[in-house]
Parts: sequence; C-alpha cells; structure tokens
Amino acid sequence: MLTVSDGRSIQLHDLPHGLIRVDKQKTKKPQEKNTIQLTMMDKLEYAFILEEIKMQNEKGEPASRRVISENSKSLSNPLTTQQVRHRLDFLEKHHYVTKGRGRAGTKITLEGVDFLLSLKEIIK
Repeated sequence: MLTVSDGRSIQLHDLPHGLIRVDKQKTKKPQEKNTIQLTMMDKLEYAFILEEIKMQNEKGEPASRRVISENSKSLSNPLTTQQVRHRLDFLEKHHYVTKGRGRAGTKITLEGVDFLLSLKEIIK
C-alpha cells in the first residue's frame, strides 16, 4: 500500500473502495447550537471588550489584554488581565475576534461587529 500511496503514509483515499464500511449513524456530526447562553453580566462584559477592541482598531492601535483591563476600571466589576484572556478565548472560539501575537493585538471580525450590535440591542 505504501508504494502506491502519494506520500509517506497511507491515507483513507489510498485504500480500495469498499474495503471500509462507513456507518452513517456514527459519522453524523451532532448539530451545533447557534444560540449561546450568556448571563446579563457576560453580555455586558463581552460588549465592553468588543467595543474596546473596535475603538482601538479604529485608532490603528493594538488592543491588548492590559489595555482592555485598564479601561475596565470604569466598570462596576473591573476585569483582570486573566479574565480578559479567558473572555478573548471565548470570543476567538466563536470567530468574533482574531488574536495576534505580540504587538499585533486583537482585532474584531465582521461576526464580532454583528455580535456587538446584537449585544447592544439586548443591553438597552
């Protein structure tokens, strides 16, 4: 099999058709939930973080965890840099932001702008 394969390892497409039986019940992916369950506190924090990132991006400045944390001191519950990191991980997982390394900072995506607008509507 290795001599007829394309690379250094045997891939599924290298095997003869019909050799492997695929159970369609097992290959179906569970349906993803499109709705995210957030508390009102979560919504306020995510809206604040996304707004901060958006403002920093519009100024052409990097949006860092430290800057977001410093600016959160105006909130009733300020965020530590670790809390900001955790929330940014969530936002990146849902494609609302992209995190850059070093001075690149964090950037808001189009999905993130839409999410921010929906959060602002809820918070009103």
